[in-house]
Amino acid sequence: MREIKFRAWHKLKKKMMQVLSIELDPEFGGVEVWGKSSVSFETGEHESERDFWAWEDCEEMQLIGRKDKQGKEIYEDDILGLDDPEDHSRALVVFDQGAFKVKLFRILHTPIYDAYWDSWIVIGNKYEHPELMEGYIP
Repeated sequence: MREIKFRAWHKLKKKMMQVLSIELDPEFGGVEVWGKSSVSFETGEHESERDFWAWEDCEEMQLIGRKDKQGKEIYEDDILGLDDPEDHSRALVVFDQGAFKVKLFRILHTPIYDAYWDSWIVIGNKYEHPELMEGYIP
């Protein structure tokens, strides 16, 4: 069975965090998020950041259920590159018409339905690395 996970990007805080739970209430809905745990220098205890982000403040991205060539999980809105110094192709992971697809930067408006996922590596995402979106036309 495929694991279902989400992460979220806070538009104002410019921060990416894992989604812990989702509140679907249209008026008060949003996502509960958590950050990586760290050890407190004062107490020696593990601490992790938790917060609640309203829908309008964040963008949610779903894990697509696949890993890249290096074993890293691939999420919607990740930017992929090929592990080849000669080939500078990039692609954006999108959810379109009920399926996760990659849209190549150099081939405009062309979804690739049966991508060879294990030939790509995650090089960033469109929120934390907007400079990688150069050349992409939605």
